[in-house]
Amino acid sequence: HMPQLEMYQAIANSPSTTLAIGINDTETHITLTDASVLPNAPNLLVLGYDTNYPETCLYTSIAGNAVTLVRGTEGVATSFNSGTNVARIFTAKDYNVVINNIKDLNTKQIALSIALG
Repeated sequence: HMPQLEMYQAIANSPSTTLAIGINDTETHITLTDASVLPNAPNLLVLGYDTNYPETCLYTSIAGNAVTLVRGTEGVATSFNSGTNVARIFTAKDYNVVINNIKDLNTKQIALSIALG
């Protein structure tokens, strides 16, 4: 059976902020202009959501406007300029985790029904 995967809290209307400082493709600490618009860590953040090459990252902590993240959770880690739009938006990862977790619960329910006769 499949394990349940972590689902991350969404935030209504996906408020956005921007990168205060540009980053390269390996940077794991970013500075935002207003990190207060993000849900508590851990959660997902999409860098450059309005570009041709967005990148979904998992952020693990927020301290003021400093955010620590795991790069390339979806998409390829790349460089982004200062002023790049970022937000917690609903992603393919979110949807695929929901599908996985529903299938897992369904499998467990079937197994329990069989076991109980």
